Amino acid sequence: MDDLSLNFIPFEQFIEMNTEKKIDLIINTARKKEIVVIEGLLKPDEEMNLIANTMKKIDRSFKGIEICAIPRRDLVNKKNGIREKFKNQLLNLLIGKERGLTVIGPASIVKQIKRDPEKIVLKMK
Repeated sequence: MDDLSLNFIPFEQFIEMNTEKKIDLIINTARKKEIVVIEGLLKPDEEMNLIANTMKKIDRSFKGIEICAIPRRDLVNKKNGIREKFKNQLLNLLIGKERGLTVIGPASIVKQIKRDPEKIVLKMK
């Protein structure tokens, strides 16, 4: 098996990108057989565009992508105190619902990415 490459995109960089740039970055990275870890979530329309654009680019060397996301609310411990809950609600109001973690990998090397309530499980081929 070749070396595994992970590309991490921090939240601050991710929210500054427009939809086209996000999709191009994800598809180009997946085409290089690398996994993208985004500190953020795609909006529903961005995810729909990503899937549509990926389908157009599928060929013998590119089999598509696997994607999984966990919203921030699922990453936060459910037993947090009132102070932590207030802080999280304030963050959601200020920056919207784009907080979370998204993992995207090329289908040729990723067997499955699944969400297991509070974590992401990545199975390789």
